[in-house]
Amino acid sequence: MTDAGTKARLRYQAAMAQIDVGAVLARRSRHWTVVAARRWYTSVELTLRSGRREIRAHVMVGHYGPDLACAGLRVVSPPPTQRVLGLPLDAA
Repeated sequence: MTDAGTKARLRYQAAMAQIDVGAVLARRSRHWTVVAARRWYTSVELTLRSGRREIRAHVMVGHYGPDLACAGLRVVSPPPTQRVLGLPLDAA
C-alpha cells in the first residue's frame, strides 16, 4: 500500500502533466495550445498560441497542481503522448 504522501505526489504529477507542451486549454470560447512551459518555484509560465495570437500566462501552482481556474482556463485535451511500440518477444 502507498502512503498519503506518495498518493499526493502522484496526483500532483498527473495534474502538472495536463499542462505540458501540446495541451489545449480554453478560456471562454477560444482554444489555446501550450507551445512552451517554464516552471518556477510557485508558478508555471505558459506560452499559449491561438491562431497568430500568442500570450504568456503565469499560473499559480499549489500542493494539488496548477490553479487553472484562477487564470480563467480549463483543460480541453491533454498533451499528445507517444506510445511505445510493442515488439514480439522472438524478434531479435
